Amino acid sequence: MICPNCHTHNPAGAKYCVNCGYSLPESCPHCGVETPVAARFCLNCGSPLARPPLNPVPAAHDPDPAADLDSSLEALNRRARVVGERRVVTALFCDVTGSTAMAEQLDPEDWVMIMNGAFGHLIRPVYRYEGTVARLMGDAILAFFGAPVAHEDDPERAVLAGLEMLSTIKPYCERIRQRFGLDFNVRVGINTGPVVVGEVGSELAMEYTAMGDAVNVAARIEETAAPGTVQISETTYRRVARLFEVEPLGPIQVKGKRTPIPVYRVLGRRSDIRLVRGGEGRRAPLVGRDAERARLSAIIGEVLQGRGQIVFLVGEAGLGKSRLIEETRQEWERQGGRRGDWSDSRGLAYDSAHPYGMFVQRLYQYFGVLPDDTPAVIREKVAQGAVNMPSGQGTLVTHAVEMLLAADGTSDEPQPEGEVVRRQLADTAVKLWRALGKNAPGVSVFDDLHWADSASVDLLIHLFQVVENSPILFLCAMRPYHDSLAWQAKEIAARRYPDRYTEISLGPLSDDDSRALVDSLLENADEAASLRELILSKAEGNPFFVEEVVRALVDEGTVVQDEASGRWQVVASVDDIVIPDSLRGLLMARIDRLEEETRRTLQLAAVIGRSFHYRVLERISGAAGRLDEQIRLLEQSDLIQEAARTPELEYMFRHEMTREAAYHSILRIERRRFHQRVGEAVEELFANRLEDEADRLAYHFEQAGDDARALDYYTMAGNRAARLYANTEAAAHYTRALVLARQLDVPGDHLAHLYGRRGRMYELNGRYDEALANYRELEALGVERDDPAMVLAALIPQATVHVVPTMRFDANEGRALSERALALARELEDHGAESEALWNMMLLDYFTGNINRSLEYGEQALSIARQHQLQRQEAYALHDLARAYMAAGRTEEAWEAEMKAYNAWRELGNIPMLADSLGSLADGAFLIGDLDAALKYAEEGVRLSRSISNYWGESYNLGTLGTLHVERGNVSEGMQMIRDSMLLAEQANFLAVDASASAILSFFYSQFGDMASAFRIARPLLNEKGQSTLFPQLGELVHGLLYAAAGDFDRAAEYLDGTTFDSLPVESMSVYSAIIADNLAALAADRGNYDEALSITGRMIDHMRKMGQRIFLPDLLHRQGKLLLALERLNDAHEALLQARAEAETMRSRRSLWSILLSLADVEEQLGDSEAAEACRAEARDVVDYLADHMDDPALHAAFLALPRVDALMGTKPTFKRR
Repeated sequence: MICPNCHTHNPAGAKYCVNCGYSLPESCPHCGVETPVAARFCLNCGSPLARPPLNPVPAAHDPDPAADLDSSLEALNRRARVVGERRVVTALFCDVTGSTAMAEQLDPEDWVMIMNGAFGHLIRPVYRYEGTVARLMGDAILAFFGAPVAHEDDPERAVLAGLEMLSTIKPYCERIRQRFGLDFNVRVGINTGPVVVGEVGSELAMEYTAMGDAVNVAARIEETAAPGTVQISETTYRRVARLFEVEPLGPIQVKGKRTPIPVYRVLGRRSDIRLVRGGEGRRAPLVGRDAERARLSAIIGEVLQGRGQIVFLVGEAGLGKSRLIEETRQEWERQGGRRGDWSDSRGLAYDSAHPYGMFVQRLYQYFGVLPDDTPAVIREKVAQGAVNMPSGQGTLVTHAVEMLLAADGTSDEPQPEGEVVRRQLADTAVKLWRALGKNAPGVSVFDDLHWADSASVDLLIHLFQVVENSPILFLCAMRPYHDSLAWQAKEIAARRYPDRYTEISLGPLSDDDSRALVDSLLENADEAASLRELILSKAEGNPFFVEEVVRALVDEGTVVQDEASGRWQVVASVDDIVIPDSLRGLLMARIDRLEEETRRTLQLAAVIGRSFHYRVLERISGAAGRLDEQIRLLEQSDLIQEAARTPELEYMFRHEMTREAAYHSILRIERRRFHQRVGEAVEELFANRLEDEADRLAYHFEQAGDDARALDYYTMAGNRAARLYANTEAAAHYTRALVLARQLDVPGDHLAHLYGRRGRMYELNGRYDEALANYRELEALGVERDDPAMVLAALIPQATVHVVPTMRFDANEGRALSERALALARELEDHGAESEALWNMMLLDYFTGNINRSLEYGEQALSIARQHQLQRQEAYALHDLARAYMAAGRTEEAWEAEMKAYNAWRELGNIPMLADSLGSLADGAFLIGDLDAALKYAEEGVRLSRSISNYWGESYNLGTLGTLHVERGNVSEGMQMIRDSMLLAEQANFLAVDASASAILSFFYSQFGDMASAFRIARPLLNEKGQSTLFPQLGELVHGLLYAAAGDFDRAAEYLDGTTFDSLPVESMSVYSAIIADNLAALAADRGNYDEALSITGRMIDHMRKMGQRIFLPDLLHRQGKLLLALERLNDAHEALLQARAEAETMRSRRSLWSILLSLADVEEQLGDSEAAEACRAEARDVVDYLADHMDDPALHAAFLALPRVDALMGTKPTFKRR
């Protein structure tokens, strides 16, 4: 064997050179490949090599590293063919400064000898720190760290190699200076970033190298470095700052970069850093979660005792949520819970746009349904499984499956509309879970809820109501992603079910708990203390990180277990132990230790997704009979685990980050090819359920670059999600479809459909700015293509957004767009568009108070819709005509129109508009004083809106429902509903409800004496809520009312200045007009203008009776009675107050009744009927008792009792029973 240091021939088997004592290359004991000096792992198979420390003696003459370098490259070439990959590597450039000038002074042979000697010193540090020498370039060397084998600390390794290059070459430079008189020196530049690594070249010449901008930047940084220094980029500095002393050099200009880049000079290693050490790898016990386990144990006890619960486990990735669930399952069984009553489902990162994925997963797994089963086979399997279920459950499950078949479009039965499917699924799910709870207590686990689709989350929220009367535990685990739907579900559960809700937040383990975890993994380990502290510094309290670090150390052989004693031993020196300091680096380090074929299988699985069916992987891998062995090796490596055996064999990555690391290591060109194979395999294997797989197929074909197929599947997925009112998913699908459609230049009608559907999804979610931008984009595209039909399809929905009461209400813009649309529709003879344009103009005039013209447009729209049998547009016209009829006092026509609209929406299965219609019916019943009917309509509207997560409809109906409850005296309950409606309206950008709810809530607070809260709630109405063309003076009017209620009539007059009865919008805003008229009368009376005050109340009372509207009529009659009493017209006052009392009692309006009774008592007293007066006061006490008992807010309760008239009435009853 020839020594690579001094070229002396050595006998076979020699470990050290007989001439210079240099360590000689060895063959790998596992595969026989010759390995370079200082390598600690085989370049071919990755096996660890036992190496003594390097202690070379000075060379007898200039070294020649050719043998060492050739050995390295030859080993790489003998390795199984390397496939190109994407990697994050740290590139190192090193060259000799002034080499051109020095070479000119020497004979070429001398210069070659000098450079060969230099390479000997420069290459060894690269190998020492397990980097790759990619290229020798005359006077320079390119090396990189992170490929073909990654380490978590590759940037640190590169810097250490660079420093060692400088230190080891110094003596050599001095010898060159003495022998040749040359100022020989080197410099190093280092940069970290993404590259492509692999074999580059042709069959005639190949090299394993890295290519990309990160390599170029390293070279440019090296060019600016001073001789004898190491210079690093910002990206490398961030990874090594805590390990090295550095000197910031500031931004410098480098060749090829437009802007200067920050660079740093490395001065040396820090003296206060910890040494790198190692760990183990086994299944970790659960430590540091005693408090959480105790809480969950207690909750299980409550569930087993019959009390339903909701638990949210919240924590970052790796903090032990899934492990805590596993321990809780064991506790469930220990306390007597039946194993069969525990069910699991999980959110899937790639499946977040698949409606009801978590529930389909749960249901189909239970019955062994295969993805490609036909509807008939599914029904047969469900029927067979349902036979063994308790009475009633089988029928419910069978119905739920039928609804899913209908939703998928795969049913061979007549299919209901998506809205109906969604409603029936929600109702059936509640019944099913209640039936399960009736049979036995149970636990429903929803793990990784942050990845769940919005339809699943919405259904889960709907299911939460079950806990109020069924012993079911909903155990949800999620990451703290505040913008996720799961976070919304958590907040809703906490708000709606506070007495059944528990949140358990998982944070990092304490130092003591982390040490206990490491000790349990390295039980009886030698040098455990030093290992433990290093692991703790890397893992930072994340138990998964701890577990993975220890496992990686065992995998690479740094820590081994003695078979005889069972003790763990650290077999490598502390300096050589590699512990990844980031999870990605850790996972890539583990992945790189796999055999090439197994590693490729893992990458293919990563393309499929977090979980993957065996059949799909088998179809795309081409591994034939070897796949089972590859799967076994991956399971053994703890990278994947079996997820399900039935209905189909399925595996999943233990963690999504493992999948991401494997996926992103694949070259883009290869990813595209793999995605194409996955898509085609899914098409073939699941041919009977393509719509169910549409979102996944779209994703795979888009990633494959097969845009035409991806467009078809995105459109299919969007339509399916829209039918199920999974609006967020539908909008996402349509967006992707539009990107592809624009690239493919599809026909205009297809584009109009996609834009129209996406815009409608935005509207339903309250995203009006995005909806408008969407429609304007369609309009511009129509103009560009000279396609008037596309322009018309954009104008109508734009106008609608501007004419309905949202933050985007704009009367001028809405009218201009509507008129343009109407003219274009008539030009194109598009009767549907003509009816919609007229409908928009009807809405605009209604909301701006021109009721007569609104009716004209509405009746024209209705006539056209009926003439051309446009059922949907007829329903819209009827629905909004009803409002205009009501405002015009044509009550019977209003009710007839709204009931026809209601029936039409039911027939069409349009749940959002059905809920909106219920809101209108509730409003109408409220106006005419039929509070019982109003409650019924509003409650149903809330229920339907919640079933489809329609914030618009829920806010509208909930605001009305809250108002009704306050009128009836359920003060706190009603006020909370109004507050909730404001939050929902804000989310939906529903200005009308947001503003009106603020106004009515502040009014109620003022009625009960809490003026501070009233002004606080009303204050935003002077700002953004009131600054719109829809309600331009709302803030001023409300503040005027509040100051009047507070008795500050001077301030009230400032805000109500210019407001008269004739200026009131008595047609379109009659409810608020009645309140304003009441306060205008009070203001006039304060000024002594009693005739004016009586005129205002009289005219308003007459107007309301003419309109058939009774709500707030008791207040106006009460005001009239008090004015007449002030004028000493006792009999007239008595009559007015009797009417006020009758109206309030008929409606059971406790809000207004108590003060009416007190005023009536005063009149009765003055008329000499003390008995009648006392009867009024007694009844008033009962009403006040009820009101006070239903005020949970201490401040409101105290303010109400402190009202002078209440205090005087209840002087003998200072305290009240509190609920």
